[in-house]
Amino acid sequence: MNEGTLTLPFEYADSSMTILKFPKEKSSLTIVRGEMPAELSLAETVELQRNLFQKEFKTIILGETKEAILGNALTLKGMEFFCMFDQSNIKQYQMNLLIKQHAYFITFTYTQLRVFDNEDLANWERIKSDFVLTPQWYQLLKEIPHE
Repeated sequence: MNEGTLTLPFEYADSSMTILKFPKEKSSLTIVRGEMPAELSLAETVELQRNLFQKEFKTIILGETKEAILGNALTLKGMEFFCMFDQSNIKQYQMNLLIKQHAYFITFTYTQLRVFDNEDLANWERIKSDFVLTPQWYQLLKEIPHE
């Protein structure tokens, strides 16, 4: 939450979404945080996400899933894949990255309405490599087993 901080009288689970729009580039970055069953592996979690895409869209192209790293100080291993789908006759192109640690996940989705060119892919690489964990997430990840 950028607007401030809250002191809550009870425990909570962060299940939030942030959408950052880049008007000049005509693209956006969506970051989703949440929880999934701890027993699901990263690969199983990514496969669930890919299956949801296939069920939701008639016209879809899913690229190969590959390992990826988020950040450069404390490297977080994840999986990423390309996706193109048609929604209401509008093609959307996405690069998707999913990180899962125990029961917590975070996804990064870089979306635009045109095919990714080399500059777009370089921007995606910068987004991933320049990520820096907050002290709260760093502490959380230190306390739970890594996949």
